[in-house]
Amino acid sequence: MKFHPHDLLLLEAFGSLSREQRRPVIGHLEQCTRCRERLKTLHRQRTGALSKRIAGLTKPPESPGDYDSALDQAMQRFRSRQAALEQERSEAVDLFAKLLEESPEQREVLVQKSPKFRTWGLLELVLDEGRTATQKAPTSGEPLVRLALTLADHLDEAYYGRARIDDLRARAWSVLGNTLRLRFELPSAEAAFETAERHLRRGTGDPLERAGISDFRASLWRAQGKLDQAMRLLERAFAIYTEAGDRHKAGKVLLNMDLVHHSAGHPLDGIPLLHRALELIHPLHSPTYLLNAWHNLASNLTKAGRYMEAQGAFLRARSLYGGYPGYPDRALVSKSFWIEGRLALGRGQFREAQELLRKAQDGLAAHGLPSATAQVEEEMRAVRAGQDRERARRRRQPVPADPKSGVR
Repeated sequence: MKFHPHDLLLLEAFGSLSREQRRPVIGHLEQCTRCRERLKTLHRQRTGALSKRIAGLTKPPESPGDYDSALDQAMQRFRSRQAALEQERSEAVDLFAKLLEESPEQREVLVQKSPKFRTWGLLELVLDEGRTATQKAPTSGEPLVRLALTLADHLDEAYYGRARIDDLRARAWSVLGNTLRLRFELPSAEAAFETAERHLRRGTGDPLERAGISDFRASLWRAQGKLDQAMRLLERAFAIYTEAGDRHKAGKVLLNMDLVHHSAGHPLDGIPLLHRALELIHPLHSPTYLLNAWHNLASNLTKAGRYMEAQGAFLRARSLYGGYPGYPDRALVSKSFWIEGRLALGRGQFREAQELLRKAQDGLAAHGLPSATAQVEEEMRAVRAGQDRERARRRRQPVPADPKSGVR
């Protein structure tokens, strides 16, 4: 790490940062006296989340002079726990494969009766897979998310810490809330987010976990028409991720902000956000976000009548619509027809636009996306109106004279 980490990174060094983010911070603390002193100062000033984490890693210091020793012990204990967690994550792959061989009901039984399944690493993997499955089809992800909640209830509180388990429960309930939102079960989704907030208050109050809940909950409030409230949640989440140095998640939040502008009828306001998101999103972490950014940019530009720019954005996205290994989402192909149909409409190619939009409409309806299907129907009406205008224009044109008749 070439620069001294800012205060939030120091505060999160023992908690919620991903293992990739923790590694350079811990390494820097081992070498930098200045930052160790700063961490001790922050520790004295803050009695909340950091105190809980360090208290769970080592005995609290008896006097201010013991902070160096306490920090050294905490870092040593942290590295030991981190190595154990890495081992759990490695073993989780095989455990998850065994769970998938069973019915959803039997998976619950295995988790409740077999201690080998009750690990933090497996819970993380189950929740991540549930979130990914939800992106493809909301109904397919819910059983995995609920299994993650069952796992959380059976983790060893003495080993993992009650507060940290509550943080993970909060994350799971927020993923469930987003799943219910995608299924248009909005009251149930709101209740799930309230439950997530309660668990986070009982946990460490981790700012990064709060940012994740805010990001998901903003999508619900957007669906409910609470656009100003949704944007405030997203601004909070973006600030947290930016301060923590998580560029990828900050870019994802910008995608959500664009959707709020879209819902408000101001697609032009989302265009600079999408350009910024494309700078932040890591293409290997979640390439679907990259695709969504290019797709939404092309969509906004067509709505703004900037068809040349939209064509360029669409060409950048075109190779991505086929899906990725493990993510063969054919709904994305339908969305590509949608964009192509809009571009054809902008060029005045009404017949081509009609064929493309019909393909998009059929595909989106087959994937259970009624809102998108209805939007395509609106554009189909625009195509038919354009065809009517074209036919009327042709009827008003005079018939060309026959040059052989001699009539001028």
